[in-house]
Amino acid sequence: MTGEDALPDLWFGRLGRNLWFSAVSFGLRIGVHVLLIVLAARVLSTQAFGQYTLAIALGSICVVLCDYGFNFLVTREIARDRAAAATLLPSGALAKGALSLAALALLGVTLALLGATGPVVAASVIITLSFAANSYGTYLTAAFKGLQRFDAETLSYVVLYGVLFVSQAIVLWLAPSPVNLALCFLGARLVYLVVCVALYARVVGVSWARPSPGEAWRMVVQSSPFALYALSAALSLQLGTVLLSYFSGEAAVGEFQQALRFGMAAAIPLAIAEDVFYAFLADVRARAADQFARRLVLLNKVGATVIVVLTVAILLYAPELVRAAYGGRTAPVVGTSLKVVMGAYCWLYLLFVSPPLMALGRDRANLTLWGLGAAVNVAANLLLIPAWGVLGAAWSLFVTYAAIKLMFLGYMWRLR
Repeated sequence: MTGEDALPDLWFGRLGRNLWFSAVSFGLRIGVHVLLIVLAARVLSTQAFGQYTLAIALGSICVVLCDYGFNFLVTREIARDRAAAATLLPSGALAKGALSLAALALLGVTLALLGATGPVVAASVIITLSFAANSYGTYLTAAFKGLQRFDAETLSYVVLYGVLFVSQAIVLWLAPSPVNLALCFLGARLVYLVVCVALYARVVGVSWARPSPGEAWRMVVQSSPFALYALSAALSLQLGTVLLSYFSGEAAVGEFQQALRFGMAAAIPLAIAEDVFYAFLADVRARAADQFARRLVLLNKVGATVIVVLTVAILLYAPELVRAAYGGRTAPVVGTSLKVVMGAYCWLYLLFVSPPLMALGRDRANLTLWGLGAAVNVAANLLLIPAWGVLGAAWSLFVTYAAIKLMFLGYMWRLR
């Protein structure tokens, strides 16, 4: 049997079903969030929108400590042995509790250094707590993935984003403010956590043993490479927002986030594809390695076609698209920054970086690329934001993703 014959039809069987569920989950996670951000930008003032998105950026960075890459470890271990959930999950939960306290401490120090205003402090604390609750929920759904139950994960996301959308839509209509929107985050994530606990009892059904500090430390050590990768990716995307608030204020953050979130919305198909392509490439690598290069080229051609079309459209019509999305209340710098942001996403998605590296088992290379990218991002933000403000933050993202892609191409050339 050839490698081609050994491959299942992509859209049928267990792999196809899991890919579809993964696409739905990721689409909900990104699509609903971006839609709500756009609605918030239309309703809130530029300064209030900047406060809200700054709180999200701070929470996204700090919560990496709580996540810490445990989900990948849980999925892998439970795929090998379902009974491992009895000792693995409670020990990891113990470690996550300690890391959550560290995340809150990091948030407190960061807010003090920024000299953040009251609304930013309140919204940041609430959103970080909500992300911590969300982290425990995704920790349980990682066990579902280990048992190939992506349907249970999708159900939990339907509940989460249904509650979040309804609650934030009501708040935006009746009492829009950064703190009220943050409270919606917290309420939706608590409901999500309850649903995940109920699904765990039904899908996994393994009782927890007493947590072991030694096992918790082992999980921290084993998960460190994935945590560093997640932190590097979060810093590359969110650090510009934090530094912009320090150098230029909350209104400038609002303008930059209007451009950034529109770019994220445009790139949703590629973000979904990246998640799905990794699962597909990993399966091809495991069962038909001789077809890996051919399939990778095909998937990259599809991704490149989509991102080039999206980028050209935004380069041509950025001001009109921004006015249509945000109701005509945007500064000219938003349209200009959007062009730069979309150029950054074109660098990121023109050839996929993480899916082929992780499918090939090159986790250290993936971590190194993103770690170096984060270092480039720090330097670019410190150089460009004080000089150019909002546009500097956009160009910093462009430089970061360009550097990551060029390093990736150099690494892949060496592997030939």
